Amino acid sequence: MRLMDDLLKDSVIIHKYKVIQQIDGSPYYHGMQHIHHVLSVLKKMVDLFEIQEHEADKLATAVIFHDIGRGVTSKDHELLSAEFMREHLKTYDLNSYHFTEEDVQEIYDAIKIHDHKEGFDGYTLFQLFVNFVDKLDVAKDRINLNHPGNEYSKIYLDVISVSPYIDHNSFVLEYECSNHLTMDTLYSIPFMKGVNMLHQELAKRYHMKAEVRMIEKDES
Repeated sequence: MRLMDDLLKDSVIIHKYKVIQQIDGSPYYHGMQHIHHVLSVLKKMVDLFEIQEHEADKLATAVIFHDIGRGVTSKDHELLSAEFMREHLKTYDLNSYHFTEEDVQEIYDAIKIHDHKEGFDGYTLFQLFVNFVDKLDVAKDRINLNHPGNEYSKIYLDVISVSPYIDHNSFVLEYECSNHLTMDTLYSIPFMKGVNMLHQELAKRYHMKAEVRMIEKDES
């Protein structure tokens, strides 16, 4: 039995993300849609790097809780999310999922720093994964079209999908794009510079090269 499956049905968690969706002042959605998108990216990464099931369940637990503190504030939401996770998991029989106190602490530590955008040298592999999969949810269907946004959200509207995969000795991020979006334009966004650093760091940990590929799709 996976803890992730039960957390995704948890009415408290679902309600909190509904509230976040309603009050979110960001041009990018942070509700359950975002959580499911990040879990989808995580599934790809788990398969690529052959992560064992229990480790994958811990990573998924971190993903599910990582933004839940935004229901209080976005400024310090990382710590609030980590604290809520620790308290809420006390309502579960964690032994039945083979979760230990050390597992919960590892998840706590990863959530607490998941929003950092630079300085990843000292991160554990677990922390890198949580941060990386969260930041790969940059495609256009995450953009809140009713929000005035900022200059960068218009660039994200040209990102249709992001796919991580391994090609020989390269860890590849492939962006399917429209309107002739270039890598230089996409990676000019400060946020995407953090994605690039995470990509480079993960590739280095697995003794691979980091490679970015842009695929043009005509949506006319």
